[in-house]
Amino acid sequence: MARTKGITMTNHNDGLMPVKEFCQWARIGPSTFYEEIKAGRLRAVKIGRCTYVRRPEALRWADELPDFNAPTTKKGAAHLHPAHA
Repeated sequence: MARTKGITMTNHNDGLMPVKEFCQWARIGPSTFYEEIKAGRLRAVKIGRCTYVRRPEALRWADELPDFNAPTTKKGAAHLHPAHA
């Protein structure tokens, strides 16, 4: 199994994941998947009418996701407990 940013990917014999499987692995919906394709952040391949993501491409995409940073401004920290704001 390969791991990237805490995400585990099982080995796929052919190295291709159908859209549904990729979305389950990445925990995103199909709309987000196609938005990532349109924005050029993710590449997919077509075989007949089916769309797939290559395993190395899925790992690259996950590695390039921005890190989550908690809000640092007063406005962004308003939801925090008063002792932490």
